Amino acid sequence: MAWRAVVATAVRSLRAYFRYPFNAVMQLFNFVAWLPPLYFLGRAFMVDGSLPGLAAYAGTDDYAAFLVVGWIAAGFVYAAYWGVGFSLYEEMTTGTLEAVWLAPAPRWAVLVGRSVHMLVVTAVQAGVVLAASWLLGVRFAPDAVRAVWVLLPGLVALYGLGLAVAALVLVAKNPNNLIDMVSYGMNFLSGDRVPVASFPAPLLWLALAMPTTYAFDGIRHALLGTTPLLPFWTELVLLCALALLTAGLGWVAFRAADRRVRVGGTLGHH
Repeated sequence: MAWRAVVATAVRSLRAYFRYPFNAVMQLFNFVAWLPPLYFLGRAFMVDGSLPGLAAYAGTDDYAAFLVVGWIAAGFVYAAYWGVGFSLYEEMTTGTLEAVWLAPAPRWAVLVGRSVHMLVVTAVQAGVVLAASWLLGVRFAPDAVRAVWVLLPGLVALYGLGLAVAALVLVAKNPNNLIDMVSYGMNFLSGDRVPVASFPAPLLWLALAMPTTYAFDGIRHALLGTTPLLPFWTELVLLCALALLTAGLGWVAFRAADRRVRVGGTLGHH
């Protein structure tokens, strides 16, 4: 029943998304619009065609590839946050949240199903960015096995974080600013645009406490051969442990918030 609810909700969301084809097509290129300013900013700091500072911290001076991988990984964080958290807000504004909550299916299945279409769109956007990067001369040396090892626990962590955001949305109601601040801050601290090793000590310790830091770093190591913050297998173990912890805490937070709004009678308020 749970997985049938996930599939049914995902199909419904995708059908609604493609009801506006122009908007759907424009979102595919939204990723590309954000990359050029960052790319040319990086080029402005080149010394004789290379970036020695980046090479010292990350083990590569290929800023374009470093940025593309980080930006794609950050896109999946945004997808998890907006797909899970903002879906609740949409149900609130359309007045259907109470009906969805009364459906004979686990509530987590509805949230996951609503986020699937965001993950699909993000995956297509990532393909567009990779194709454009390849045409511009950006090259990767993928280690598919290591990338998959990092990706799987990374997705678990993302959905745990998404459930935590959903809990905040149930209580705070208007999620726009909340999701923006949390997702942007997490992506920055995880090193989506700069090497985490360059952070001052307080930010570095905060970054090392987040599962996304190890996910970003591990994916870059697999695709670009960068120097990891810690040995790869140590990072993978930490990522798995933090992913399970994050998923558990997110689930507990969501259950607590759900119970609070149902007892208080404020489930559909916005």
